[in-house]
Amino acid sequence: MSVDLAVRYVCDQVELGEGNPPFHLGDAMEATDLLFPMLEMFQSDLGRKVNALPYDKAGEAEVDAALESLAQAPEVGVEMRSTKAARVLLERVKQALITLGANAAANEPVLIPSRSLEKGHRHTATALLWLHQMELPFEPGTVLPPKRQRH
Repeated sequence: MSVDLAVRYVCDQVELGEGNPPFHLGDAMEATDLLFPMLEMFQSDLGRKVNALPYDKAGEAEVDAALESLAQAPEVGVEMRSTKAARVLLERVKQALITLGANAAANEPVLIPSRSLEKGHRHTATALLWLHQMELPFEPGTVLPPKRQRH
């Protein structure tokens, strides 16, 4: 998680009024909804191939650099130059969504971008906040079991 980059992005891109902080504690499901579009780039045959690759820490620096570029030019989007970095980004997105889901289930608030920002800025700020310099909470490739149904 990189609060500094996300705050810099919001302050550089948007004029916030006095007393209007760029982030606040809010509902984890709202953060999930804002981050979920990051999975769209992996919803293709290429995405399935990337998901099948082994996780390689060597791609982490490229992902962080791509996210830093996103903060400078959000209209370009996140561009991965290697499949190794794409695999790292996919793993970060999946694990961030798992973590946010756990927070939502526990009714634990998380840091989210201010609702006064336009939707595109909120999506980008959420990605920067949760994915830049992310330390994975689980082993790469971990698949958590589905929630057990009570009978």
